[in-house]
Amino acid sequence: MAAQPISCMATEAKGRLTGIDFALSLLEAMRKETSSSLEELQDRMDGINAAIDLLEAMRQETGSVLAEIFTHPEVA
Repeated sequence: MAAQPISCMATEAKGRLTGIDFALSLLEAMRKETSSSLEELQDRMDGINAAIDLLEAMRQETGSVLAEIFTHPEVA
């Protein structure tokens, strides 16, 4: 089997570089999309955590009000 001429090797290398560049651009786009998705998920988590904190505070306040009601002389 004869060695490939330099021009064939160069053409093959250029084809590989084109494929590698395409794969890199695709992966970079996927990384950017994933990063955006992660930011959106973090924003959602922050909102959920804020809602949980608010509901826990409301529950505690409501529990205190109920305790006052049930220990009030008119109710007890």
